Amino acid sequence: MSTAPTTLESFTKRYPWPQRLRSLGRPLEWLWQYPLTVEANVLWPHLIDTSRLNRALGLNPMHFEERDGVLHGNSVNGGVRHEWIEEPWTWNNATELIAIRNYSRGFAHVARVIYRFLTPTSQDSHGNLLVYFGWIPRGLIGHAALRLGIPPIGKAYQRVLKELQQEADKQRPTIYQASAPPLNESRHQRLDQLQTMLLTEDCPQKPLEKLVELIQFGDNLDLYRIQPRRLAHQWA
Repeated sequence: MSTAPTTLESFTKRYPWPQRLRSLGRPLEWLWQYPLTVEANVLWPHLIDTSRLNRALGLNPMHFEERDGVLHGNSVNGGVRHEWIEEPWTWNNATELIAIRNYSRGFAHVARVIYRFLTPTSQDSHGNLLVYFGWIPRGLIGHAALRLGIPPIGKAYQRVLKELQQEADKQRPTIYQASAPPLNESRHQRLDQLQTMLLTEDCPQKPLEKLVELIQFGDNLDLYRIQPRRLAHQWA
């Protein structure tokens, strides 16, 4: 890491908008700076766990689908459906991350999010984290919606980063933990049937009970990305 600018003007000089994006209009920009109580490489794994980070920030769920090697995303914000193409991230471990979304529908034409860690200025400091949001709005409604909706995210980052740093040594900080909603009656019955069927096929009982418990009470983000082989290894 190297010393980085802390004003919006100097920051955008370091990270200028590509002309292909800037030609879409004048961006709305926000730059927030947060002091760190842990080293950047300790916070980094939690920061790039974007699904859990977004949930902790209170953002609406985002859904992604890869089509022909291109990552398409969608979400609903302010009662409006947003659709975009997610460009491959540019990042340097524990130093910076740049994400760009090109919208085909919603309040904006394009959005840029940049994380930048600043070098500590003294031995008693762990440096700072810069979080930059830049949006090129789509029309007057998009302009108004973004000016109203983005500033509260800066306060949410402050809250979430404080809690993350308090438990940064944990693999899963408390703020990132969540249980799945209860299963309804028909799904309970289906799960019971599957468990009974697997037991009759000589599936080991204890690992099966752990799997059933995970399905009943686990975090949806874990279940969405479930890795059976890893779990089988953990549970022997």
